[in-house]
Amino acid sequence: MNTLEKYIDAAQNKDFEGVAQLFTKFGHYNDYTPNGASQHEFHVYGREAISMFFRNKFFFRQYSLSEPKILNDHQVEFVASFGDFYVVALANLEYAEDGQIQRMTVRPR
Repeated sequence: MNTLEKYIDAAQNKDFEGVAQLFTKFGHYNDYTPNGASQHEFHVYGREAISMFFRNKFFFRQYSLSEPKILNDHQVEFVASFGDFYVVALANLEYAEDGQIQRMTVRPR
C-alpha cells in the first residue's frame, strides 16, 4: 500500500495518529475546501499539530472523506464532509525523499 492509499485508509477509519504518521515531522496540511461551508481555511504545520487537528475533526464529527478516486500517485479526488456541508475535493500530495508527505493541499474540485 503506498502513502496515498494509507492516507485514504487512515482518514476513512478516522485514525488521526495514522494520518499524522504519514507526514514528515514538519509537514504541512492546507485545506481550502471548507471555505464554502462558512468556515475558515485550514493551514496546519507539523506532525503533532496535524494529529491534533484530525483528532478534533474526527472526534467532533466535523470531517469525513468518502468516495475516494486515486488519479495518480500524487492526487486523489474525494467527497469531503464538514458537518452538513459536502464538497468534491482534490488533494495534491508532495512527498519527501523517504516517501512521507511533505505537503498536502486540498482544494474544491
